[in-house]
Amino acid sequence: MTGKNRNSISHLHFLLGHFPVVAIIGPRQAGKTTLAKQIAPDWKYFDLEKAHINILEGFFGIVPIEIKYGATVQMKKLTALREFVKEHKLLFGIVINQSDHITWLSEEIIQIPVGWI
Repeated sequence: MTGKNRNSISHLHFLLGHFPVVAIIGPRQAGKTTLAKQIAPDWKYFDLEKAHINILEGFFGIVPIEIKYGATVQMKKLTALREFVKEHKLLFGIVINQSDHITWLSEEIIQIPVGWI
């Protein structure tokens, strides 16, 4: 490890100790996620490539929410949401759309009509 890398890691540790949110930005496949997992394994991290997924956090934990237009949604259009649920070992994710009833689309995805919120 070069001196420059050690200084960067020391700086990152300082930031993590003083701020509730720290963003690591850089080019794709540069090792940002690997660095985050190594430096702060107990912190929650979110991939902004999946920025269309909203995050709700409360006493019940983290629940990812994806908003879709229309009354129906194809499961293949929910790949990012399903992967997010699996990657973070969450109980479920929510799809909000213009359907007329609440229903489970799969074991981990529940559909809720926007009119019910």
